[in-house]
Amino acid sequence: MCLDADESGNAPLLEIRGLTKVYGRQAARTRALDNVFFTVCPGEFLGIMGPSGSGKTTLLNLISTIDRPTEGTVTVGGTDLKSLKPSQAADFRSRRLGFIFQDYNLLTTLTGFENIMLPLSLAGVRQAEAAVRIRKVAEVLGVADLLDRFPDQMSRGEAQRVAACRAVVGRPDIILADEPTGALDSVSSRQLLELLQSMRTELGATLLMVTHDPMAASYCSRILFLKDGSLYHELKREDTASREIFYGQIIDVLRDLGDPGVLKDGSHV
Repeated sequence: MCLDADESGNAPLLEIRGLTKVYGRQAARTRALDNVFFTVCPGEFLGIMGPSGSGKTTLLNLISTIDRPTEGTVTVGGTDLKSLKPSQAADFRSRRLGFIFQDYNLLTTLTGFENIMLPLSLAGVRQAEAAVRIRKVAEVLGVADLLDRFPDQMSRGEAQRVAACRAVVGRPDIILADEPTGALDSVSSRQLLELLQSMRTELGATLLMVTHDPMAASYCSRILFLKDGSLYHELKREDTASREIFYGQIIDVLRDLGDPGVLKDGSHV
């Protein structure tokens, strides 16, 4: 686990310290997150799992500056997000965070290339430099053939891969993926997850993915399980472990969590 520095001496990219979020007042108070601590190192692919109501969405909202914590801190690349004013938070989101949603959120009137260009335009990157960067990233991630198509000319899986390319092209500190495979079939899901792995291995991206799917989670390097707003368990994929072994370990934790999707034979629905 990356605490204060990884094996190379690099400081954590994301630090969560004593993170607590309470909604409501007095008798109606709900503790969505309760004193959560963890760190994420540069280049890590972290999964977040847990049953409905465990605090996954709240955690994403706090990291993305959409919401503010009741207690504790979120630090990204040395910036304490609690210190940001609303205008600064909006600028931080656009420049230093990348997002992949369940619904790919591409603009239908723009081509794949133009959709990927958006965060670079907002960041003030010159058009010629942006074009070179887009084509390089698209080639590495295998989406070059989608650049000239409009979203309605793409499958859902292809559109989600373009959305992933858009998330990484701005070189954000961290990419937040919220159930990115939730609306995809099994083949498209695997293609997207392999692309996310390439973003990490080929481009050095750091990813945090919320998912309910153990197959998707098996592509991560480490998984944190939440229960009732608290950190329940941490599972790290050993370098020598296959993805199939890691999947089985994930299923075991989900069974302990009481996940209704885990069947008696160990499969998941």
